[in-house]
Amino acid sequence: MSLVTFKMETLNSPAPEEHGIVYDVQTRWKDLHLPTFVASSSALYFVEQLVGHPLEVIRTRLQVDEKKVNIRTLKQFFQQNGVRSLYVGFLPGTVGYLPGNAVYFLTYSFAKDRLQRIHNSYYPEEADGRQVPWVSFTSGMLADVAAVSLYCPVEVVAQRLFIQDQKRRLYNNTFDAVKKIAATEGIGAFYKGFGAVLINSLPASALWWTIYEQCKTSFSKVLDVWTENRKHRLADGEPLVVHKHKSAQIVGGALAGLVISLITNPLDVIRTRLQTQDIYSHASGVHSDSLGSPNSTPSANTQPRELYKSTWDAIKKTYRAEGAQAFAK
Repeated sequence: MSLVTFKMETLNSPAPEEHGIVYDVQTRWKDLHLPTFVASSSALYFVEQLVGHPLEVIRTRLQVDEKKVNIRTLKQFFQQNGVRSLYVGFLPGTVGYLPGNAVYFLTYSFAKDRLQRIHNSYYPEEADGRQVPWVSFTSGMLADVAAVSLYCPVEVVAQRLFIQDQKRRLYNNTFDAVKKIAATEGIGAFYKGFGAVLINSLPASALWWTIYEQCKTSFSKVLDVWTENRKHRLADGEPLVVHKHKSAQIVGGALAGLVISLITNPLDVIRTRLQTQDIYSHASGVHSDSLGSPNSTPSANTQPRELYKSTWDAIKKTYRAEGAQAFAK
């Protein structure tokens, strides 16, 4: 064999790192035990909310506050409302989301399985167990479309409970909030900011799953290759099976969440303001000082006054009043 022939064969051979690798990192729909899946995902979400709910309350208050927030204003908030106020709205923010979460995850699991099958039927040479990006992207978007109508009313109620003054409440509890919102603003109030929700959540869901699935697969591969090489268990020609690793899932989820937060936070600020704008008007001071106490608290019969007429109107008014930094809250 000449040197030229040897070089040509080397160039045409598959890359060593991809040769003989099979991926077992996806859960197929037929292998999914639905009751166990729903129960486990609901339990994990409940635990996540126990830790993350206080941060969500603080974030919501920051997003509706027109003033700059610092340590002093946060300290004032804790002094006036107490630590217990960090768990206000926990019931709708946790239990209320469970039906939507079940629909969301089941839709994603079903869609990704079916779409990957379609892809593999057209490109059988790529059927190595990996999920292609367009499948993750499309499945994430379909999941959000299926669940967003269940999420939006819960968000409206939860966020209004988040920002109300705990010493002079407008809503006594979740059910009281639902009753008063429906009585004073109509059923449509539960879908305020729906346009901003769609614009924000659809691409966020699609991108999150795309980044997560790619990171999960890549990190699992790195872990398995390192483990097998360290133990010298791979014989010549023996395929490497990449399994799903919990650590890879955690890292992938964290990275995806960080990227999506940076991208979607500006519209998240607008969504929050649209959904909470009618709890009080500017005259009662909530949007101007939501971390402190409002100057007055309206009665249940007070007719709310809209601050923003639409998503675009909210963007313009927020920018004029507070500048670009408001979208980074």
